[in-house]
Amino acid sequence: MKSLLLAIFSLVLFVTACSSETDQKPTTTGNSVTIPDNSSATERIDLWIEANDYESALAWLEQQDTQDPAIQLLFEKTWLNYGLHNMITFDAQNMRTQMNNALRCFAEVLEINPQNQVAREQISQILGVYRTMPDRSPEPDVLERLAALGFNP
Repeated sequence: MKSLLLAIFSLVLFVTACSSETDQKPTTTGNSVTIPDNSSATERIDLWIEANDYESALAWLEQQDTQDPAIQLLFEKTWLNYGLHNMITFDAQNMRTQMNNALRCFAEVLEINPQNQVAREQISQILGVYRTMPDRSPEPDVLERLAALGFNP
């Protein structure tokens, strides 16, 4: 009986040790996410985007080889999702700030990939809304950046 209990206990220890090494799962707390050490770059970014933790994703990407085309694609993906997040997070009191932030994010996307159609369409959509409000416009720094990217605000 004693040897059977010892065998079961050993088996439990073995299974627990194996699963803790290979089966790490991300944990989230609010907008913060804990990323397993063995996660790929794409998995990390996807988890941060899912948690709307764009600042952590961008900070991590800045620490990588920013000339690596794969990292550039992840920057593009992160900035695009950050811009879309700013657009869909409705807060009437901060709408202008959110739209300016969205425009800044989409401008970052176009700096990386000038052909990104989603970013171009979203910029056009936001500028179209601004055109319906004669007394409103994006921030001057945003207007300047968009003009350099070929947009006529």
